[in-house]
Amino acid sequence: MGKLQTVLIEGVFYQKEGHLVADRNGQSMVVGETLGPLVGEEIQIALHHLPPFPPNPKLWGGGCCLWQASGCCPAGHHRDPGLLLNVSGTGVLRQAEDRWWLDKFDGTEMTLPLQLLEGHSARVVAATTFSVEAMRGTLAAQGGDALDTLGVQATHLRDILQRIHNSGPIKEG
Repeated sequence: MGKLQTVLIEGVFYQKEGHLVADRNGQSMVVGETLGPLVGEEIQIALHHLPPFPPNPKLWGGGCCLWQASGCCPAGHHRDPGLLLNVSGTGVLRQAEDRWWLDKFDGTEMTLPLQLLEGHSARVVAATTFSVEAMRGTLAAQGGDALDTLGVQATHLRDILQRIHNSGPIKEG
């Protein structure tokens, strides 16, 4: 069981020297470098356009799209001004050049359209996940005492809660 890793990339996304970059309050993050440590890991990820609050319905993407003045948006705001990209999934993160995707557990691939964040205020959030079986395996590897102790603690807590429940309503004062 690997350690928990999390990523938060938020800001205005743009291309710089061939890399997708997000800028927030003057601080830049290269998207590929930030997501890179998660490649090959089982993750849960969400990416979405992030309009200001409150959104402005007169602006493309509620105000998150910076392409409006050009008349054409790669994410499709020129066709559907109210569109807000919202993609999420769980799987093993993969990357080849500028292509990012998840190998999902049903054997399919899910493309992560990071390129549609360019020219938008947006957010990417990702975290590694783990399976209950992997956690049990790790606990078992630590010895039977760890599992026995957890069982005793759970039983003790259940007994305390049952006694509180059986004592009736709590009287104030």
